[in-house]
Amino acid sequence: MGEGAEEKIMSARNVTYAELLYLGLLHIRQAARAGRADICGIEADHLHNVPALLEGGEESSHAYYVHTETAAYAEGIRKADGPLDPALLSKYERLWMELRESLNRTRDQATERRAART
Repeated sequence: MGEGAEEKIMSARNVTYAELLYLGLLHIRQAARAGRADICGIEADHLHNVPALLEGGEESSHAYYVHTETAAYAEGIRKADGPLDPALLSKYERLWMELRESLNRTRDQATERRAART
């Protein structure tokens, strides 16, 4: 795969991150109106690195978000008696799956490039 394929993956990844921000900001607004500062904080902790991820960065940063930060968010929000929108976690989980698939494609492309050089 050439550079174009990698750019398409990054573009799709950015669309996913933008959707995460959109959903999270709506949830923060909803939580603020309900006086749930705890949920606002959990959501802000979840989303605060997403702008940097939108800029690209190292694959390890994307992997850390997908494998570590999402798990911390899910645990925190469950301890807070769940999100105010009962469907939010399943929406996030769909987006997180898209990000995991993106990481896998990027890893596969890197493997293909290394194999082509040998």
